[in-house]
Amino acid sequence: MANKKKYIVLSVAGVLILSSIIAFYNRQLIMAWYDNAKNNPFKTGDKVYAFRYFVLNNNKNRKLLLFRIGKSTSSSDMLPVATTAVMSDSLIKYKSSYIGTYIKVKYVPGVVNGKKVIVPFHSVKLNKWVMNKNSVKSDTLPKGYTYIDSDLYVVLPLIEKKEQNTY
Repeated sequence: MANKKKYIVLSVAGVLILSSIIAFYNRQLIMAWYDNAKNNPFKTGDKVYAFRYFVLNNNKNRKLLLFRIGKSTSSSDMLPVATTAVMSDSLIKYKSSYIGTYIKVKYVPGVVNGKKVIVPFHSVKLNKWVMNKNSVKSDTLPKGYTYIDSDLYVVLPLIEKKEQNTY
């Protein structure tokens, strides 16, 4: 019987060590997932509004950039590419900062201030009346990249769950 307990303890220890190694190598993804779970107020189908500073700024040509995610065909690299924008003058015209409906989150590796990080990008089904494709100069992916889907993505600090603007 002692032999059986020894193998059980060794098996449990092996699983814990293996889990620790996997967690250590994926700590950035785990931290990004935890931070998103803690700070993301959105669920699929929620209305999405532009951040209040974006609309209240006096500059009517201010843009809220939306991205599409490109993936390398030869490696696992991913790249956000600005493809369209929401213009503040459209929101002012319709007297609402409502820009669309929340879909999902996608974690994209990147570099911020020289550090490797994983950034959560949030997919939004955009209302057609707020989109301006001509406002972004570059809509092309670098050679060797393809889009992973047709969704448009934005970062969380630029959107809100409730209308915060007054017109």
